[in-house]
Amino acid sequence: TQKRKDQKLTYEDLVIAKGTYEKGTNADIEEFIYQLLDVFDDGVVGRSDLEAVLTAVLRNISSHESHQSEP
Repeated sequence: TQKRKDQKLTYEDLVIAKGTYEKGTNADIEEFIYQLLDVFDDGVVGRSDLEAVLTAVLRNISSHESHQSEP
């Protein structure tokens, strides 16, 4: 999704993630996670990358919880 710059998660992304996590070496898994965290695609996972990831995760959790509480 980051390489496409569209901020959308596709079925193909999920298949790649699952395959990497299940069958990849430790190095493959570390590289995959690093690429997920390198939001600004500058080769460095810095504070701003981590803040962006955490903000997105918390926003999605909050949104999901508010939808569940609606009658």
